Amino acid sequence: MPGRIPISPKSRSHRSPSSNKQTADLSESEEDVNISGHNYSRGHSTSSPSFSHVSSQDDSVQDEDDFQENSYSKSTHQSDSKLRSRVRTRTQGSSSTSPRTPGKMYPDLSDSMSGDGPSHKGESGKKYKPCYPKLEKGDIVTESTQKMGLPEEEEQDESSISLNKILLVVVLILIAIILLIFYRSPKPVEDTADISIFEKYITSIDYLQKEFPQQSPRLWRTLKSSAKHVLNATDPEYPVVVLMAALTPNQLVTRCIAEQVASLYQAFLTGDSTNVKTSDMSQYKNLQDARQKETLDNEMTQAFSENGGKSFLIVNLQALAPEAALILHGFCDNDNAPYKDVMILMTLHFSFKDLQLNEKQKFGEEDVEMYLRNLWGRGLVADKVGALLSRVGNNIVIIGEETNASVKNFCKI
Repeated sequence: MPGRIPISPKSRSHRSPSSNKQTADLSESEEDVNISGHNYSRGHSTSSPSFSHVSSQDDSVQDEDDFQENSYSKSTHQSDSKLRSRVRTRTQGSSSTSPRTPGKMYPDLSDSMSGDGPSHKGESGKKYKPCYPKLEKGDIVTESTQKMGLPEEEEQDESSISLNKILLVVVLILIAIILLIFYRSPKPVEDTADISIFEKYITSIDYLQKEFPQQSPRLWRTLKSSAKHVLNATDPEYPVVVLMAALTPNQLVTRCIAEQVASLYQAFLTGDSTNVKTSDMSQYKNLQDARQKETLDNEMTQAFSENGGKSFLIVNLQALAPEAALILHGFCDNDNAPYKDVMILMTLHFSFKDLQLNEKQKFGEEDVEMYLRNLWGRGLVADKVGALLSRVGNNIVIIGEETNASVKNFCKI
């Protein structure tokens, strides 16, 4: 049988370590078998010449066959010697290295691995070229850098640009909101209906407060709150009733403020600030009580009904007779008043003696109410006086002195 063709070391060195090792294992096992086979063939070949020599005596044809067989045996013997020397060389080389682990299919790469990637060594000890190119530390590309695709400085620039864009968008949104609120804001007070009338009235009272800076804040609060239920409603239930009380020296200032308030109220309801009826009770002192009552009734009815007025001013209430004052019970009633959207203003003047106080003492709304109770109690029973005070004296305010020259000029004092 012809011998196996050996693999040259040069071709084996170009293989990978794993394939080299596997090929070496297979070659060694196959060579062992071949060696044993060759031994057998060699033994057979040693006996073949004797057998051929005996056979040569028989005929010449047999001699020729023996010559061919001897030639074949010699070539086999030469190949056997080459195989033996190759096996001996590989065995000596493998004995100098670490023992081969049986059954291990893959080469141990621990000795050939480095931080830069795997490398391989052949049988000759030469280090083969790494399978992968060596990457520098700055050349490593991660998934995050692939996504970003920008250096650090460019990232910072882009982040600052993005922040500026966000701020610009926010500013534009705020401007748009401001413009939207400005253009869609409610119309001014002058163009609105019922509630706007009350707002205009409030604004006018604030203006008067600046014109009369020495008056009590309670005066202005009372004037605002007492008119709210009328000016801020479509169907009011009772009229606005305010009693302004002051010492006699301050009666002109009291009348001036009352006229201003009455004119404002009527102007907001009718548009005419001049058609305000004022009745002075000091002119009724020569009339009988019944006559005073009748006269006042006619004047108020005419002002509200015939003239369409919304304000009526009664000056010097202290001069009205107790019996005639009962007419105010009907006009100022909380439930059955004939005119519920009107304002009835009254002024009352007195001295410290009338209040039974000295000049150093202060007085308030309770003192004014006590003064009227004593005044009207001279001609009316206590029950009627209490009922009348409950209609007239709900909103009592005190008017103080004004020393400002501009106020004196304004009120012609």
